[in-house]
Amino acid sequence: MGGAGAILGGAVASWDWVAVVGVGVGRRFGSASTDFFWDGFAPARHPSLSSSALGLGLGLNWYSYTCFFFPQDPNFRPGAAQWERTLWKKLEVGDIVLLRDNEQVPADIIVLATSDPDGNCYLETKNLDGETNLKLRKSLVATRNMSSAEEEVQRARFVLDSEAPSQNLYLYHGVLRYRDFSSASAFSSPVSINEMLLRGCALRNTAWVVGLVVFTGADTKIMLNGGDTPSKRSKIERETNFNVAVNFGVLLAMCIIAGIFSGREDAKRNTSADLFEVGSDPTSSTVLNGLVTFVSCIIMFQNIVPISLYISIEIVKTIQAYFISQDVDIYYEGYDTPCVPKTWNISDDLGQIEYVFSDKTGTLTQNVMEFQKGSVNGIAYGEGVTEAQRGAATRAGAADTMDPAELTAKLARLKQLMVTTMERAWSNRYLQPAKLTLVSPGLASALADEARGRHWR
Repeated sequence: MGGAGAILGGAVASWDWVAVVGVGVGRRFGSASTDFFWDGFAPARHPSLSSSALGLGLGLNWYSYTCFFFPQDPNFRPGAAQWERTLWKKLEVGDIVLLRDNEQVPADIIVLATSDPDGNCYLETKNLDGETNLKLRKSLVATRNMSSAEEEVQRARFVLDSEAPSQNLYLYHGVLRYRDFSSASAFSSPVSINEMLLRGCALRNTAWVVGLVVFTGADTKIMLNGGDTPSKRSKIERETNFNVAVNFGVLLAMCIIAGIFSGREDAKRNTSADLFEVGSDPTSSTVLNGLVTFVSCIIMFQNIVPISLYISIEIVKTIQAYFISQDVDIYYEGYDTPCVPKTWNISDDLGQIEYVFSDKTGTLTQNVMEFQKGSVNGIAYGEGVTEAQRGAATRAGAADTMDPAELTAKLARLKQLMVTTMERAWSNRYLQPAKLTLVSPGLASALADEARGRHWR
């Protein structure tokens, strides 16, 4: 009995005691490479394996393991195990991989061991959920003491019962089964999403991780969650498509009716067309006469379908996108950045939006923190009214007593007084009155008095 390659029909050579049963090999994608364990020895599959689990082995004694899983099998022997650099697309379910710091995870893998003594590692999942904070993952308790050396990995034996591929990014169920050969006792421990690294993530702040591949290719969670990009069409485009389809249906109906009546009339004999119309020589085929009339009517009535309407709408949207990019009202002076319309075909829906759903702050708002109040030696400074104060007043049922325009004018006067006091007391080349958010003439006076006191001393 050999490795995953033997059990899966010799698709890939893997290390001797990796047994993969029932889970199957997913489609393989990617062009980056990673390290995986290889020994070049893949004998035939052993018939005693169950077909309901993803099987691997964990133990300390090789011959005890063979007696436990593959009794009296002379072909099942360890080979010259070593790490080998390989492509993502060559990874199979059951391979043991070695990941290093800042590398991308090539498949959904279970963490067997890490460089951290406590078995911790950190994962960046912004490619999956957009979050930039690092996630903590732990290695399996049974394999936590294993190192990245080939000899250590070569001794690993266990059985992993895994669930079927699922698109849930936050849920995974599995059971690790192994035997302590020193006491001949069987143990099992649960495996959750906290011990799994998902494809598309990146390893951070961890020197190395040894993991077991459980899902590859189309079976990985990132591939199961990747659907087709929805088509964005404006209301005008949807209505135009419907109206054009109706017009096309009217055109077909008119042409079909004209073709049927033309074929029936041509099939009649001793009519005025035969007796009086010169050069009229219809064929003897009623179907052919009707088909010729049908095609002729399509050519004559084709203006019913407004094909040029699409071109006119696209030209109008292109001109509208140009005016949007040149609009001064949506120009941001802070970064010298104009509005850049990236999706032109839905610009006519502007102003028709009723609801906006945002997952976090910063998507539709500015992450700007303004320093308006402070406390120095127990004395509070700052005349501005913060949003927290407004919210507290609203919850307490007390409305603002000052008009916003009046409050703005008052803050402008106090700000000018503060700037004048500081300019008289000292020369500060870094002072920028336009960017000053803390308005407190009292703080400026206290600093000026302190400066004068040091001068006289």
